[in-house]
Amino acid sequence: MIICVVIYRHGRPERFLDLEVCFEKQIDPVAFCDQIYFCQPCFAGSENIRREVLTVEKCIVQPSSLGSFAPYKYTVIFARYENQWLYCRHKNRDVFETAGGRIEAGETPIEAAKRELFEETGALEFDIVPMFDYSVSFPGSSSSGQVFLADVKRLGDMPDFEMAEVRLFDTIPEAMRFPMILPVLFGYLLEMISYD
Repeated sequence: MIICVVIYRHGRPERFLDLEVCFEKQIDPVAFCDQIYFCQPCFAGSENIRREVLTVEKCIVQPSSLGSFAPYKYTVIFARYENQWLYCRHKNRDVFETAGGRIEAGETPIEAAKRELFEETGALEFDIVPMFDYSVSFPGSSSSGQVFLADVKRLGDMPDFEMAEVRLFDTIPEAMRFPMILPVLFGYLLEMISYD
């Protein structure tokens, strides 16, 4: 049995025991693990760290063609701006993530993606297209969404919502939210783009 221990501090993955090479090469370690322990140190009134451990038998991230996993719960938007990838940082976190979020009642996925892109990056002018579906499965639960690619033409000021800033990267950020999911979706997107 192969076990991966992922220790987070302030939302950043700190250690990947025996599987650091997976992240250096942007390979999802879940593919190699029988069990994954997510350790969330939290500070409770002192400098002592209390670890809360969640055991996950398997986290499966599955990209697929459009329409495969409808109806959708979420949107994920990979955005290009000035020939780089645009990521945002939440006010309460020190890691970066794509724009995206839950599809609200009455919204289509594309409407949700456009709303989220503006709210989380300040994008005012952009072209956006759906690229593929994805599902994320844990034991006893699963969710699905649609991944979009946006070409941002103009950014405005950051709207006063939940994000603090945007930043440009050449690839996915080293300090990222959803480190088990984002590299899989990003890799699949790059494969699609390379064939266009």
